[in-house]
Amino acid sequence: MSNFLCPHCKKNLNTSDGQNVELKGCLNGDKFEFCFPISLPAALGVYGARFPETLKIDKGALVEFHCPHCDFNLTIPEVPRHAFILMQEGQENYAVVFNRVYGEHSSFQFDLQRHTLLAAYGENLDSYREDFNRDLNFFGC
Repeated sequence: MSNFLCPHCKKNLNTSDGQNVELKGCLNGDKFEFCFPISLPAALGVYGARFPETLKIDKGALVEFHCPHCDFNLTIPEVPRHAFILMQEGQENYAVVFNRVYGEHSSFQFDLQRHTLLAAYGENLDSYREDFNRDLNFFGC
């Protein structure tokens, strides 16, 4: 089982059953910000989000993700349509990058030691693959 962690505070983001990653989602406008709990599947390449039923998010909305523990903004400044968290499997550490655009599906797994792209998932990944085929120094991990 993989453990998902905040890149800032290193606290666990997994749900108790390990099936999902718990984050804080925020929608922002010119004169408002609305934040809510959001769960994403913990399996790489699996898409879907669970959030309060009373909230309607339209396709194309840009969701800002934050750590629910320290409120760190998980957006990658150099690639702002994506966010990232850390993944640990045994002694190995990875960065998992996922799309912030609701309804688009792209995610990437990077080896932090070797600075290489290991896997890419989702039907929208070709729109973003070139953004991640360069140096990974922007992760700061």
